[in-house]
Amino acid sequence: MVPLTLCQFLKSIPGIEWLKQQLIQLKLYEARLGELEGAVDVLIKELESVIKRVNEEENRYGKVRTGKVKAWIDGVDVIISEYNEFIEDKCLDELAVLNFFTTGYLPKPGIRYCRSKRAYSIITKVNQKQNTAKFDKYAEWSGPPSKAAFLLNDSYEYFPSRDEIVKKLKAALGDPNVKMIGLYGLKGVGKSTMVKEVAKEVEANQNFVMTMANLEGNPGIRQIQGEIAGWLGITLVEESDSARAAQLEDHLKKKNTLVILDHLCAKLDFKLLGIPSLND
Repeated sequence: MVPLTLCQFLKSIPGIEWLKQQLIQLKLYEARLGELEGAVDVLIKELESVIKRVNEEENRYGKVRTGKVKAWIDGVDVIISEYNEFIEDKCLDELAVLNFFTTGYLPKPGIRYCRSKRAYSIITKVNQKQNTAKFDKYAEWSGPPSKAAFLLNDSYEYFPSRDEIVKKLKAALGDPNVKMIGLYGLKGVGKSTMVKEVAKEVEANQNFVMTMANLEGNPGIRQIQGEIAGWLGITLVEESDSARAAQLEDHLKKKNTLVILDHLCAKLDFKLLGIPSLND
Protein backbone atom coordinates (compact mmCIF):
# COMPACT_ATOMS: atom_id res chain seq x y z
CA MET A 1 0.00 0.00 0.00
CA VAL A 2 1.41 3.34 -1.08
CA PRO A 3 1.49 5.84 1.81
CA LEU A 4 -0.54 9.00 1.32
CA THR A 5 1.08 12.38 1.24
CA LEU A 6 -0.16 15.04 3.64
CA CYS A 7 -2.15 16.76 0.91
CA GLN A 8 -3.74 13.49 -0.18
CA PHE A 9 -4.62 12.63 3.41
CA LEU A 10 -6.23 16.02 4.07
CA LYS A 11 -8.33 15.63 0.90
CA SER A 12 -9.59 12.20 1.94
CA ILE A 13 -12.76 11.71 4.00
CA PRO A 14 -10.84 10.47 7.08
CA GLY A 15 -8.43 13.38 6.69
CA ILE A 16 -11.21 15.94 6.45
CA GLU A 17 -12.89 14.47 9.53
CA TRP A 18 -9.60 14.44 11.46
CA LEU A 19 -8.90 18.06 10.53
CA LYS A 20 -12.42 19.02 11.55
CA GLN A 21 -11.95 17.44 14.98
CA GLN A 22 -8.61 19.18 15.40
CA LEU A 23 -10.14 22.54 14.58
CA ILE A 24 -12.92 21.90 17.09
CA GLN A 25 -10.37 20.92 19.75
CA LEU A 26 -8.29 23.97 18.89
CA LYS A 27 -11.22 26.27 19.48
CA LEU A 28 -12.13 24.50 22.73
CA TYR A 29 -8.57 24.54 24.05
CA GLU A 30 -7.95 28.19 23.32
CA ALA A 31 -11.35 29.15 24.73
CA ARG A 32 -10.65 27.26 27.94
CA LEU A 33 -7.26 28.90 28.35
CA GLY A 34 -8.86 32.31 27.99
CA GLU A 35 -11.67 31.43 30.39
CA LEU A 36 -9.17 30.04 32.90
CA GLU A 37 -7.00 33.16 32.82
CA GLY A 38 -10.00 35.43 33.33
CA ALA A 39 -11.42 33.33 36.17
CA VAL A 40 -8.09 33.23 38.02
CA ASP A 41 -7.69 37.01 37.68
CA VAL A 42 -11.09 37.52 39.31
CA LEU A 43 -10.25 35.04 42.07
CA ILE A 44 -6.94 36.78 42.84
CA LYS A 45 -8.76 40.11 43.21
CA GLU A 46 -11.26 38.44 45.54
CA LEU A 47 -8.38 36.94 47.54
CA GLU A 48 -6.75 40.36 47.90
CA SER A 49 -10.06 41.81 49.08
CA VAL A 50 -10.54 39.08 51.70
CA ILE A 51 -6.96 39.40 52.98
CA LYS A 52 -7.34 43.19 53.24
CA ARG A 53 -10.51 42.76 55.29
CA VAL A 54 -8.89 40.12 57.52
CA ASN A 55 -5.77 42.25 58.11
CA GLU A 56 -7.96 45.18 59.11
CA GLU A 57 -9.85 43.04 61.62
CA GLU A 58 -6.62 41.59 63.04
CA ASN A 59 -4.64 44.84 63.21
CA ARG A 60 -7.40 47.23 64.28
CA TYR A 61 -9.43 45.02 66.58
CA GLY A 62 -6.96 42.38 67.74
CA LYS A 63 -9.06 39.55 66.36
CA VAL A 64 -7.92 36.40 64.57
CA ARG A 65 -9.19 35.12 61.23
CA THR A 66 -11.91 32.51 61.45
CA GLY A 67 -11.20 28.89 60.56
CA LYS A 68 -13.55 29.15 57.58
CA VAL A 69 -11.71 32.17 56.17
CA LYS A 70 -8.30 30.60 56.77
CA ALA A 71 -9.38 27.40 54.99
CA TRP A 72 -10.70 29.45 52.06
CA ILE A 73 -7.46 31.42 51.72
CA ASP A 74 -5.37 28.24 51.94
CA GLY A 75 -7.58 26.61 49.30
CA VAL A 76 -7.18 29.57 46.95
CA ASP A 77 -3.40 29.44 47.38
CA VAL A 78 -3.44 25.78 46.32
CA ILE A 79 -5.52 26.55 43.22
CA ILE A 80 -3.29 29.46 42.20
CA SER A 81 -0.21 27.25 42.60
CA GLU A 82 -1.83 24.62 40.37
CA TYR A 83 -2.69 27.29 37.80
CA ASN A 84 0.87 28.67 37.78
CA GLU A 85 2.27 25.17 37.32
CA PHE A 86 -0.14 24.62 34.43
CA ILE A 87 0.68 27.79 32.48
CA GLU A 88 4.43 27.55 33.14
CA ASP A 89 4.65 24.19 31.36
CA LYS A 90 5.56 25.75 28.00
CA CYS A 91 6.73 22.48 26.46
CA LEU A 92 3.36 20.78 26.77
CA ASP A 93 1.58 23.96 25.73
CA GLU A 94 3.58 24.08 22.50
CA LEU A 95 2.68 20.46 21.79
CA ALA A 96 -0.99 21.21 22.39
CA VAL A 97 -1.27 24.37 20.30
CA LEU A 98 -1.94 24.15 16.57
CA ASN A 99 0.96 26.12 15.12
CA PHE A 100 1.62 24.17 11.93
CA PHE A 101 2.62 27.09 9.72
CA THR A 102 5.35 28.15 12.17
CA THR A 103 6.73 24.84 13.38
CA GLY A 104 5.59 22.46 10.67
CA TYR A 105 4.16 20.14 13.32
CA LEU A 106 0.58 19.24 14.09
CA PRO A 107 -0.53 19.26 17.75
CA LYS A 108 -0.46 16.08 19.79
CA PRO A 109 -4.12 15.12 20.26
CA GLY A 110 -3.51 13.28 23.54
CA ILE A 111 -1.60 16.15 25.13
CA ARG A 112 -4.10 18.66 23.82
CA TYR A 113 -7.00 16.69 25.28
CA CYS A 114 -5.33 16.27 28.69
CA ARG A 115 -4.44 19.95 28.98
CA SER A 116 -7.90 21.01 27.93
CA LYS A 117 -9.41 18.68 30.53
CA ARG A 118 -7.04 19.94 33.23
CA ALA A 119 -7.84 23.56 32.37
CA TYR A 120 -11.53 22.78 32.76
CA SER A 121 -10.85 21.12 36.13
CA ILE A 122 -9.04 24.22 37.41
CA ILE A 123 -11.83 26.46 36.11
CA THR A 124 -14.34 24.39 38.09
CA LYS A 125 -12.28 24.77 41.29
CA VAL A 126 -11.88 28.51 40.73
CA ASN A 127 -15.63 28.98 40.27
CA GLN A 128 -16.38 26.98 43.41
CA LYS A 129 -14.03 29.17 45.46
CA GLN A 130 -15.47 32.30 43.90
CA ASN A 131 -18.97 31.22 44.91
CA THR A 132 -17.92 30.71 48.55
CA ALA A 133 -16.02 33.99 48.99
CA LYS A 134 -18.68 35.66 51.14
CA PHE A 135 -18.41 35.29 54.90
CA ASP A 136 -20.61 36.28 57.82
CA LYS A 137 -17.45 37.33 59.67
CA TYR A 138 -13.83 37.44 58.65
CA ALA A 139 -12.19 37.43 62.07
CA GLU A 140 -13.26 36.93 65.64
CA TRP A 141 -12.05 37.19 69.19
CA SER A 142 -11.27 33.58 69.99
CA GLY A 143 -11.46 34.25 73.70
CA PRO A 144 -9.01 33.26 76.41
CA PRO A 145 -8.57 29.71 77.63
CA SER A 146 -10.79 28.76 80.53
CA LYS A 147 -9.51 29.71 83.95
CA ALA A 148 -9.54 26.06 84.93
CA ALA A 149 -7.26 25.21 82.01
CA PHE A 150 -4.94 28.13 82.77
CA LEU A 151 -4.69 27.35 86.47
CA LEU A 152 -3.99 23.68 85.85
CA ASN A 153 -0.35 23.63 86.91
CA ASP A 154 0.72 20.00 86.71
CA SER A 155 4.24 21.02 85.69
CA TYR A 156 4.89 22.81 88.99
CA GLU A 157 7.63 21.15 91.03
CA TYR A 158 8.66 22.11 94.52
CA PHE A 159 12.12 23.62 94.93
CA PRO A 160 13.16 25.59 98.02
CA SER A 161 14.28 28.57 95.91
CA ARG A 162 11.13 28.52 93.80
CA ASP A 163 8.87 28.17 96.84
CA GLU A 164 10.57 31.16 98.44
CA ILE A 165 9.82 33.30 95.38
CA VAL A 166 6.18 32.18 95.37
CA LYS A 167 5.85 33.18 99.03
CA LYS A 168 7.28 36.63 98.27
CA LEU A 169 4.84 37.07 95.39
CA LYS A 170 1.90 36.16 97.61
CA ALA A 171 3.10 38.53 100.32
CA ALA A 172 3.44 41.36 97.81
CA LEU A 173 -0.12 40.81 96.63
CA GLY A 174 -1.32 41.22 100.19
CA ASP A 175 0.50 44.54 100.63
CA PRO A 176 -1.88 47.45 99.86
CA ASN A 177 1.09 49.68 99.02
CA VAL A 178 2.27 47.40 96.21
CA LYS A 179 0.77 48.29 92.83
CA MET A 180 3.06 46.40 90.48
CA ILE A 181 5.14 43.23 90.76
CA GLY A 182 7.80 42.18 88.27
CA LEU A 183 9.08 38.64 87.98
CA TYR A 184 11.96 38.32 85.56
CA GLY A 185 14.65 35.82 84.67
CA LEU A 186 16.04 33.64 81.92
CA LYS A 187 13.67 31.90 79.56
CA GLY A 188 12.55 28.48 80.74
CA VAL A 189 13.32 28.89 84.46
CA GLY A 190 9.64 28.61 85.40
CA LYS A 191 8.41 32.19 85.76
CA SER A 192 5.00 31.48 84.22
CA THR A 193 4.67 28.33 86.32
CA MET A 194 5.26 30.29 89.53
CA VAL A 195 2.79 32.99 88.48
CA LYS A 196 0.16 30.30 87.87
CA GLU A 197 0.75 28.96 91.36
CA VAL A 198 0.11 32.41 92.82
CA ALA A 199 -2.93 32.92 90.58
CA LYS A 200 -4.45 29.67 91.87
CA GLU A 201 -4.46 31.06 95.41
CA VAL A 202 -5.84 34.40 94.23
CA GLU A 203 -8.68 32.61 92.47
CA ALA A 204 -9.36 30.37 95.48
CA ASN A 205 -9.42 33.22 98.01
CA GLN A 206 -11.24 35.61 95.67
CA ASN A 207 -9.08 38.49 96.84
CA PHE A 208 -8.85 39.81 93.30
CA VAL A 209 -10.60 39.55 89.99
CA MET A 210 -8.01 37.90 87.75
CA THR A 211 -7.26 38.65 84.10
CA MET A 212 -4.24 38.16 81.91
CA ALA A 213 -2.67 38.53 78.48
CA ASN A 214 0.03 36.50 76.80
CA LEU A 215 2.52 38.91 75.20
CA GLU A 216 4.62 36.27 73.50
CA GLY A 217 5.29 37.33 69.90
CA ASN A 218 4.71 41.05 70.65
CA PRO A 219 0.97 41.28 69.88
CA GLY A 220 -0.59 44.65 69.10
CA ILE A 221 -2.33 46.90 71.63
CA ARG A 222 -5.79 45.89 70.45
CA GLN A 223 -5.06 42.19 70.76
CA ILE A 224 -3.74 42.67 74.31
CA GLN A 225 -6.78 44.76 75.22
CA GLY A 226 -9.06 42.13 73.74
CA GLU A 227 -7.44 39.31 75.71
CA ILE A 228 -7.64 41.20 79.01
CA ALA A 229 -11.27 42.12 78.32
CA GLY A 230 -12.08 38.53 77.36
CA TRP A 231 -10.93 37.20 80.72
CA LEU A 232 -13.13 39.81 82.40
CA GLY A 233 -16.13 38.88 80.28
CA ILE A 234 -16.53 42.31 78.70
CA THR A 235 -16.59 43.45 75.07
CA LEU A 236 -14.67 46.52 73.92
CA VAL A 237 -16.96 48.21 71.42
CA GLU A 238 -15.11 51.48 70.88
CA GLU A 239 -13.31 52.20 67.61
CA SER A 240 -10.18 54.08 68.70
CA ASP A 241 -7.40 52.63 70.85
CA SER A 242 -7.75 55.44 73.39
CA ALA A 243 -11.51 54.95 73.75
CA ARG A 244 -11.04 51.20 74.21
CA ALA A 245 -8.36 51.92 76.81
CA ALA A 246 -10.71 54.26 78.68
CA GLN A 247 -13.45 51.60 78.70
CA LEU A 248 -11.04 48.95 79.96
CA GLU A 249 -9.53 51.26 82.59
CA ASP A 250 -12.97 52.21 83.89
CA HIS A 251 -13.82 48.53 84.36
CA LEU A 252 -10.50 47.68 86.05
CA LYS A 253 -10.97 50.47 88.61
CA LYS A 254 -14.25 49.04 89.86
CA LYS A 255 -12.65 46.06 91.63
CA ASN A 256 -9.30 44.88 92.88
CA THR A 257 -7.96 43.25 89.75
CA LEU A 258 -4.85 41.16 89.26
CA VAL A 259 -3.62 41.74 85.70
CA ILE A 260 -1.03 39.16 84.65
CA LEU A 261 1.11 40.12 81.65
CA ASP A 262 2.98 36.96 80.71
CA HIS A 263 6.12 37.02 78.51
CA LEU A 264 6.52 40.80 78.78
CA CYS A 265 9.90 41.55 77.20
CA ALA A 266 9.53 45.10 75.83
CA LYS A 267 8.37 48.49 77.06
CA LEU A 268 4.60 48.72 77.25
CA ASP A 269 2.46 51.86 77.60
CA PHE A 270 0.01 50.86 80.33
CA LYS A 271 -2.01 54.05 79.89
CA LEU A 272 -2.52 53.38 76.19
CA LEU A 273 -3.41 49.80 77.05
CA GLY A 274 -6.02 50.81 79.64
CA ILE A 275 -4.31 49.62 82.83
CA PRO A 276 -4.66 52.25 85.59
CA SER A 277 -1.44 54.02 86.54
CA LEU A 278 0.29 53.54 89.88
CA ASN A 279 -1.18 56.82 91.12
CA ASP A 280 -4.81 55.91 90.37
